[in-house]
Amino acid sequence: VSASHGGGGGDARAAPSIIVVVTWEGTGEPVVDLPVHALRAEGGAWAPRADGRTDARGEARLPDLVAGTWVVRTALGAKQAEVEVGEGESVRVRFAIARGVQVLGEVVGLNGLPIGGASIWLSEPWDDAQGAEVAVSGADGRFVIEGAHRGQSVGASAPGYAASAVVPVQSDAGSREVRLVLAVPMGTVRGLVRDQSGAPVGGARILLGSPDRPFDRRGADGARLRGPAPALVEADDDGRFVAEHLEPGAARVEADAEGHGPFLGEVTIASGGVTDVVLTLPAAGAVRGVCRDGAGTPIAGVVVGTEGGLVLGTRQARSRDDGSYVLEGLAEGLAVLGAARKKGVVGVRSEVVVVAGRETTWDPVFEDSGVGHAGSVRGRVLDLRGQPLPGYRLVAEPQPRGAGANATATVGPDGAFELPAATERVRVLVFGTRGFAGFPVVVLDDVAQGRDDLDVRIDALGLSGLRGRVLDPTGQPTQAKVQVWHDDARVFREVVVDPATGSFAFDPAPPGTCTVEVRSESHPWQRFAGQRLELGRVTDLGDVVLAAGGRIEGSVAFEDGGAPTSLTLRFVDEAAGREVGVATVDGGRFRSNPLPLGALTLVVEGEGVGATRLPLPLDAATPFRVVDLRVTRGLPVTLRVELPSGFVRPDRLAIGLIRDAEVIWTRGLGATSALEVQLSLAPGSYRALLRGDGPLADVAFDVGAAGRTVLLRPGTR
Repeated sequence: VSASHGGGGGDARAAPSIIVVVTWEGTGEPVVDLPVHALRAEGGAWAPRADGRTDARGEARLPDLVAGTWVVRTALGAKQAEVEVGEGESVRVRFAIARGVQVLGEVVGLNGLPIGGASIWLSEPWDDAQGAEVAVSGADGRFVIEGAHRGQSVGASAPGYAASAVVPVQSDAGSREVRLVLAVPMGTVRGLVRDQSGAPVGGARILLGSPDRPFDRRGADGARLRGPAPALVEADDDGRFVAEHLEPGAARVEADAEGHGPFLGEVTIASGGVTDVVLTLPAAGAVRGVCRDGAGTPIAGVVVGTEGGLVLGTRQARSRDDGSYVLEGLAEGLAVLGAARKKGVVGVRSEVVVVAGRETTWDPVFEDSGVGHAGSVRGRVLDLRGQPLPGYRLVAEPQPRGAGANATATVGPDGAFELPAATERVRVLVFGTRGFAGFPVVVLDDVAQGRDDLDVRIDALGLSGLRGRVLDPTGQPTQAKVQVWHDDARVFREVVVDPATGSFAFDPAPPGTCTVEVRSESHPWQRFAGQRLELGRVTDLGDVVLAAGGRIEGSVAFEDGGAPTSLTLRFVDEAAGREVGVATVDGGRFRSNPLPLGALTLVVEGEGVGATRLPLPLDAATPFRVVDLRVTRGLPVTLRVELPSGFVRPDRLAIGLIRDAEVIWTRGLGATSALEVQLSLAPGSYRALLRGDGPLADVAFDVGAAGRTVLLRPGTR
């Protein structure tokens, strides 16, 4: 990456611009029709940005910018550069990107037929909530992306369909085959953004959906995926906007515009139709102040900003040399503000009442001159000889999990690091210089916030690894995903098998016990539990030969003919005690991933659907079955575990439901899981069993015309 500055032709009034030049590494050939963009460095990932596409020379011009620091990025190659642009100045930024991963994809409907003309979307590196269109599928539904990166994800949209789930690339090089399924009729939101007087607000930005989506989808191989990225659109001069390819149902909506406070609400999107909304931006005020230390000395470079769940509406400002700052565009009412001297380490917080059209004063005072050390962990990462390991990466996970956001840090040239800590105790994971894609090399489970002497020693010769090869039933290499759960480190990782050789590797990895699962879109899953990673050696699984299998598909409906709107279908091997497949459901039809032959049980769960289990065996004579499922409408039931005072919670609890002497539902509760489960049950009589190291509770209950709550206390019979 390189940058050069050119003059503005002597015209100080000319708006700054950035010219981005992108070529292929090695050949110097221009990269044509590549999306590039730039955003203000101080504005965060969702700041307004300037977009462009490279022409036949590999150049894209981003005009009409404002002077300041800009972050320039390319859609391929995981490249970015930070450049300073002065008044009337034109800056040229050059990128040479590697070919990287070649994504070979196809877009199909639920029936498996190809969908041509679909827009192919590629995410930002390590951020699957933002991205750009990089290709269009052909008439056969196929597309090719050159130069993708391991940390990116791929999605698709087409006329009439909601956008697909996003599929991670998860390869370092070579090729990656991706199948994107469009199955849900799209919803459209048409709206107007206005201020409190009713006047339209032109240029407002609107975000529909949440960047932080759950892994609640399944890929063709059964892997858990996130839903489509949120839709970001801009209102025209009349304040009107249209957002398409949206999933039906309730969705978060946020709107923001300069000079106004941000709007946050929810909209219910109609399936296959248009939903009209009016978004009213609140009046805005500002907060002004001076950042000082405990001695009253002004502090420059402090980042003051809003806290909370807003994405577009996040506000930040940096204190000047005299310690002063101004935070503008805050919605009237109560605002929670934080001030940080160190990135990610908030040292001072306060609640401030914002008054529309006025400035409120807040002067943050940092009593600790140690740049917010109370909210961090400091130390050094060294090898066994005491030499620093610069470039190693660290992650701090709040304890308990979910109590705050993860924080990261990079080890400096002298081996030192400062890692933000969101909670009093954190779990620290140390990764090598390759980043967070692999396993951590060290895991520290209980580290106190405020510690400044953490000494992490890395034994490069004491690390472990795992490798193998995946072959189809004919002995040929095949594409698959290999998922590994490290029991001791409590870390999950996934890699994509090289389709040319069938090989895969997890290297390095800490010693310990792990479970390996191989998932394919064309063959049943294979599972290897209890794999021991030995100190200082690579465990070789050898050739993993995938077996032939079968499928189950069909229709599903309520007994009265209605179609369930939310349904989960899982296939379980009762003898092995594990899940072996799932089925996607759309429009009353379902289709499983490839399943192993043998005695299988279909587990049916869903909102408003009575939980049930149905035996559905497959054998060599009938490897393919068509089943018409009839499910019962269910009522909401809450199973709540109450542990008595002084009772030590087992590392693992499990709840089971029995009806008519058959187990119809089970759920494991890990050490950090909530002690409450909601599900739907058909009217009737049940028994709920709670187990830890042994039986803990056995409670009989009835579900009648309404839902209920069932309490499970150890010792209850």
